[in-house]
Amino acid sequence: MIKIKKNLNFKKEIDEQANLAKDIIVKKLIKDLKEETPVDSGAARDGWKYTGTSIINKIPYIDDLNRGTSKQAPSYFIEKTLLKSLAVKPNGVIVSNL
Repeated sequence: MIKIKKNLNFKKEIDEQANLAKDIIVKKLIKDLKEETPVDSGAARDGWKYTGTSIINKIPYIDDLNRGTSKQAPSYFIEKTLLKSLAVKPNGVIVSNL
């Protein structure tokens, strides 16, 4: 006979590991986005933040940059950067205006 004791910390441990993995992935995505963001003053590059549910950039002209107004980055560099990651599985809109 095998008896398995219920580990009350099991869910907590899984949640902690999942959050740790998520944090690592988000940090990598933000690093990649910063590397691909065209730089003039650096404001757009430094504008990338994680809110807990979304990666955002509130710089007013980030949309224009993403549409290709800079010769430093291709059009839709945000989508292209995120889709390179195996962690990103879009189920609809990747980029939206707030």
